[in-house]
Formats: sequence, structure tokens, C-alpha cells
Amino acid sequence: MIGGIATMGGPFIGPLVMVAIPELLQVVPGLKTLIYGIILLLFIIFMPSGIVGGLKRSISRISVLGTLKKLKDEHQMPLLEVSGLTKLLVD
Repeated sequence: MIGGIATMGGPFIGPLVMVAIPELLQVVPGLKTLIYGIILLLFIIFMPSGIVGGLKRSISRISVLGTLKKLKDEHQMPLLEVSGLTKLLVD
């Protein structure tokens, strides 16, 4: 779950993260369990498709935004222009 179920790298990255986080938290022994739980909850909330899936989604989002900005800069015109749009209300 942490690495990403439907990815090739997820099963390798997930266990590394699950082992590395508690080791890094050795400096705060009294709060280790609490901090570890909070980190796991944040992974589940903000990266439901795992670390690899979240990274893929972030990279594709950055790529799409960069492409849209590049298109806008090249053409110096709006990406979408609508005129004469109406909506009829039917009972």
C-alpha cells in the first residue's frame, strides 16, 4: 500500500520506507510511535495510490502544466474561447 500496488517499483520502495522511517525516528524514542502513525496516515490520505503512484501523478501534473504554459506562450492566445453559449431549461 505505501509503495503502490499497481506499480513495478512500489513493492520495493514500500518496505524500504516502512523500515527506514522507524530507524530515522530513533532520535525521539518517546514520540516514535506517534510520529510513525502520523506519517502513515499522511501517506494514506495524500498518496492513496502509494509513493510511486503519487510521484507519477505529480510528474504528469507538472508535465501537463508545463505543456499548457508552453502552448499559451507560443501562441499568445487563450487556450479556450467560448462565444454565444446558451443553456435552455426544459421541464
